[in-house]
Amino acid sequence: EELSDEEDLLFYDAKEHLADAFVTEPWTKAPLTILPQDVLCPAWIHVLHKGKHRISYVFTNGCKTMLRNAREFSTFFNIDEGIKTLERIPNYERMSSAERLRRIMGVTLKNAYTSSSSSDNVARIRAFLALKTDQDEIF
Repeated sequence: EELSDEEDLLFYDAKEHLADAFVTEPWTKAPLTILPQDVLCPAWIHVLHKGKHRISYVFTNGCKTMLRNAREFSTFFNIDEGIKTLERIPNYERMSSAERLRRIMGVTLKNAYTSSSSSDNVARIRAFLALKTDQDEIF
């Protein structure tokens, strides 16, 4: 059965759509339902490392996915701006502190991509993405 032109236009291949999405701002070609901060920092996970559990956050620039902890993130970025942005969003009582921090870091990173003082931010983003940690070996 052949699809009509209208049905063909409605088809959405996420894999094809995201393949070349991350040129400058990683979220520019992400599906419209995904917020930029959720593309940049999509998850947090518990990682067993050297016999201890710790929370790590997943960061991506579209080409590279990495695990970083909150301390490593805060070395490069001030999360105060992300906190201010999230204060305008309802704070759900049942949200875990790890999920709240994931959202704050995602907003902070998105703001770094879109800030007017971009040359400093570009350097910080590049340094953050180039950071080598012990977690790189396990992920």
